[in-house]
Amino acid sequence: MMRVTYSEDFKTAYFNGYKFRRDLKTGYYLSSNKTDAGKRERLHVCVWRFFNGNVPEGYHVHHADGNKMHNDIENLSLMQEGKHLSLHGNRRWEREPEKMLENLIKNAIPASKAWHASEEGRKWHSEHASQIMQNMEKKEYVCKNCGKKFYTLPVGREKKYCSNACRSAARRKSGVDAERRICAVCGKEFYVDKYIRTKTCSRQCGNILRRGPRNKNVRETAGLQHGS
Repeated sequence: MMRVTYSEDFKTAYFNGYKFRRDLKTGYYLSSNKTDAGKRERLHVCVWRFFNGNVPEGYHVHHADGNKMHNDIENLSLMQEGKHLSLHGNRRWEREPEKMLENLIKNAIPASKAWHASEEGRKWHSEHASQIMQNMEKKEYVCKNCGKKFYTLPVGREKKYCSNACRSAARRKSGVDAERRICAVCGKEFYVDKYIRTKTCSRQCGNILRRGPRNKNVRETAGLQHGS
């Protein structure tokens, strides 16, 4: 059986008439020139291809013992691309957690944000969301304002109310938007929703304000003494 041979310092390897040099950064051996595959390829891939044919799409050639300097065929196996990348990523996290974290912050996260903001990323999100919505079923809820049952998709904000009208009514009842004001006619203190523009405490005072005169005699005639 054809074997891989190495130089004394293991920086160079030879197989099937091709020369491979070890990349000190990755640890893999890369051919110095194009192989019969028509490209410069890594030694372990070249060995696998020699004995088993081309690597199927979606698969990687894996070193069974994790040693990139052990490239004989008995140490090589096929592994799905995703599993292979995940395996090596987990091993690197165990060996170099600080370096991996630094790379994640400097490169992976910014690249991910850029992709999600790109036209391709937005298109993917749109299609993905549409697919999820199509397969989603409506759920039953009970309105916390009117008590009626209603059905809607379980997405977005918490499903408390059956309509915007009930949502607004519940907010008014809670008093969260109540604001203290002084009546422009009688001077009494009153509370009203801050989004309402009224200047008076009652309809009676409102009618007096709309008629125009707001002097003391008018207020007294209406029985609206200041502070009463």
